[in-house]
Amino acid sequence: MKLKKAKKALKQINRLFEAVHELEQRNTDLIRERRILEARNLDAEHRVSVLETLVEEVLLELRICELELKKTDLQSAAFETTQDNRPILRLVNPIALAG
Repeated sequence: MKLKKAKKALKQINRLFEAVHELEQRNTDLIRERRILEARNLDAEHRVSVLETLVEEVLLELRICELELKKTDLQSAAFETTQDNRPILRLVNPIALAG
């Protein structure tokens, strides 16, 4: 009788050890998966950071283009004004025309 109980208890202990071993293995697998996901997440965060920087650069380039267009428009307007006022300038200040 005691021998049967001891065998039964031994089987239960063995099953518990197997279960613990399986849980440890699963835990190791989950830790590995978590590390991979963390690495991917860092990768994604890095990609987002790079994309944000690129967007900022593009916005700055667009702003530069906008300012260059305004400069060109102002230069054109100034040239047209000068051309329109050329006869007046000729009368008022002939030296300014030569410069």
